Amino acid sequence: MAIKFLDTSSLLLQIPVDFFYISDLTLIELEGIKNSSNKDYEVKQKARTVSRFIRDNYDNNKFKIVSYNINQLNYVLDPEEDKTKANNDLKILATACWLKHFYEDEGLEFYTNDIYLFNLARIKGLNNR
Repeated sequence: MAIKFLDTSSLLLQIPVDFFYISDLTLIELEGIKNSSNKDYEVKQKARTVSRFIRDNYDNNKFKIVSYNINQLNYVLDPEEDKTKANNDLKILATACWLKHFYEDEGLEFYTNDIYLFNLARIKGLNNR
């Protein structure tokens, strides 16, 4: 069975029943959504629901949070590209690509509702959902 890695947009749509991975950047994005003046009430509530789920299930083996580090960008950017200009989408994708190498046999499915990120993931060889 493939490993599930979710970006923030996918997690806001539905919290999976099966075990999944997220980037620690998702926590930052969720906090930003909850406090944004540009997001509507419904989206903010979804972010609060996901944040509570993470808080309440941290020790229940329902998910794992993977820490991002700048070296993971080597999986999605050319070596000569300026890594300091990478946005959170690229950083989350880089984290998923890095994690994929530890699960070559099982495979990794990348879940996103973001079209740009979906297309980038496809280019980088990730199975998308």
